[in-house]
Amino acid sequence: MAKIYKVKENKIVYRCTLVSAALLIGAAVARGLSVNNIFVAINTGDVNKHFASSVLIDWILSAMLLLLTGIWLLFLSGDLKRLKRKAWTQALLIGLALTIFGTALWFRYPSSIHLPAFSLTGLILLIPLLIFARSFKQ
Repeated sequence: MAKIYKVKENKIVYRCTLVSAALLIGAAVARGLSVNNIFVAINTGDVNKHFASSVLIDWILSAMLLLLTGIWLLFLSGDLKRLKRKAWTQALLIGLALTIFGTALWFRYPSSIHLPAFSLTGLILLIPLLIFARSFKQ
């Protein structure tokens, strides 16, 4: 007779990871679609012509990295659901990075509305990971 093993899962961590991934992918799309703002700023002199190419490259790179981080979380979500420790470590680093980035820069630039959104996205990922940290043993 075959033994049936009940696989432990955590749907809360899984769903929070999907929410964070969706928010990051949405931020990447919004950033990518708003690249025209950089061209306008360059043409109106708001961005120095000397730095224009660097600003444009950084803008596109940040959109791409947001997208890749969101996709990375999508890949990790299944392993997080199955309580894999390696996935937990990677997601924890992403959550910490987003939270620290958003919070630290928001104190420096309090009028920037997207920085608290990054902090919130990081916390959506980070809090369940910390609450259920002991469950990740595999």
